[in-house]
Amino acid sequence: MTQTFLLLATSLAGLSGQGSPLRVTFSDAQFATRLVSDSGWALPPRGRKLLQVRFVVSNPANYAVEYTSETVRVFVVKPANGEISVDGGASPLQVGGYKSQTISPGGSVKAEAVLEVPNADVAPKIRFHVDERQTEISLAGKVKPARGPLATAGGMVTLDDLEGKVGDRLPLGPWDVSVAKPVYVKTSPTLALTVEKGQTMLLLSLTAQNALKEGQTFDAASVNPELTLEDGTTVAWPRIMLQADRPDFISATVRGGGKATGRLAWTISAGAKPKSVKLTDPTTERTVLIKF
Repeated sequence: MTQTFLLLATSLAGLSGQGSPLRVTFSDAQFATRLVSDSGWALPPRGRKLLQVRFVVSNPANYAVEYTSETVRVFVVKPANGEISVDGGASPLQVGGYKSQTISPGGSVKAEAVLEVPNADVAPKIRFHVDERQTEISLAGKVKPARGPLATAGGMVTLDDLEGKVGDRLPLGPWDVSVAKPVYVKTSPTLALTVEKGQTMLLLSLTAQNALKEGQTFDAASVNPELTLEDGTTVAWPRIMLQADRPDFISATVRGGGKATGRLAWTISAGAKPKSVKLTDPTTERTVLIKF
């Protein structure tokens, strides 16, 4: 059974498992821009990507040994100065479900560590620690590429910003989002925003599909939109997102794989035309730019 756990930052002096006979064998590694598993999920922040490291922990002793996430540690070696670091906590790594288990004599278990590395780092080095024993491995040529729209350079480098057009479905944090064509109305559908003389209201339908397996709240805090007009003017967003078919504000719990649609609202000068809208995920700070 493969176990996935969150590695937290620790000093070498804090490593546990003194005298453990366990041995670690590297299996494989893969870059990812979003991790979703039965154990949880992970979203790296802007400038970072995920590094999934899979390995086997074996017990060569003639007695059973207890194995926990504290027994074996995996560290990223910073290429600049050789320091050891673990990036747990720098992003919402919601990977859990790890339980201790007993490895019988001659037995083994599969395990996985989820860490973060810079977007441009295509050949990170890692170190396995079991007590005072250390094994350093260069992953040059050993990492499987990331997949999806955020991956470039053959999947070895990841992007922070994506561009698309109306109707494209693009990853943004825990969501896959798409935007419909703008709609213009002369009368506001909500009392929270009025249309003054010489103005029109622009309504932009935003559909978000929950890419995680657990429910997520979809509301005005889910994305930070920035509307740019054809003349280069940026229009402040009044933080209003309405339901798709009602004048009420949207706040929906979306199950894993489910969808929700809201309408973003702005007032603009009559006759003005939008050039683009940029959506920013508030958690990771990655963006999606939709050009009209």
